[in-house]
Amino acid sequence: IRMDARADTVKLEEASGEPTEKSEHSSSGDSLQYQHTSRAPSPSANYTVERPKVDSIDGIPLTVDLIPTGSEGRPGTKRTVRYVVIHETGNTDPGTGASNHARLLASGGNGSTSWHYTVDDHEIYQHLPDNEVGWHCGDGREGPGNLTGLGIELCVNPEGDFDSTFDNAAKLTAYLLDAYDLTLEDVRQHYDFSGKNCPEQIRQQNRWEEFLDLVQTYRKD
Repeated sequence: IRMDARADTVKLEEASGEPTEKSEHSSSGDSLQYQHTSRAPSPSANYTVERPKVDSIDGIPLTVDLIPTGSEGRPGTKRTVRYVVIHETGNTDPGTGASNHARLLASGGNGSTSWHYTVDDHEIYQHLPDNEVGWHCGDGREGPGNLTGLGIELCVNPEGDFDSTFDNAAKLTAYLLDAYDLTLEDVRQHYDFSGKNCPEQIRQQNRWEEFLDLVQTYRKD
């Protein structure tokens, strides 16, 4: 996702939601031939019951600004939550915090690509109900990431404090793990489902284990 210099409209750099189930390589230089080794079950009536509504998570304000029903990015398919999937927006233009990404998704200008939460250094926005499918993992319409993953995008806007964003995302992830009785092993990178080098900064700086450790410290159980 990219935002123009005026910081009032967001543009897609690359759709990450629905495409092919196979990638040849990632931009990090990792060589891979990624292909699903398992397939998520089709959504059914046995879907996850959504967590209680809250207006903050561990002291971080949460704004619910859902993508309109019937939009391309909100198919409305109920599902079972099995993963929390961590992304970064890749959006390094000024002004591209969580609220601007919320406007992108609500406007429908993103096409089919969609995710559940955007986090920056001071707030969280929710874009889809937790128990609805979003197109954010790049593993196809029947891939386990898209069908059962909660997508969290971390903002990388230059005026933001990424360490605070990192910390806020860990708190959100811990909250969701507790809410849906998931384990630390259920926290995945976008990379795990499609081979894309995402979350890019976390991967390049070798901070993934640090992130998981932080998530664990914030768990309530």
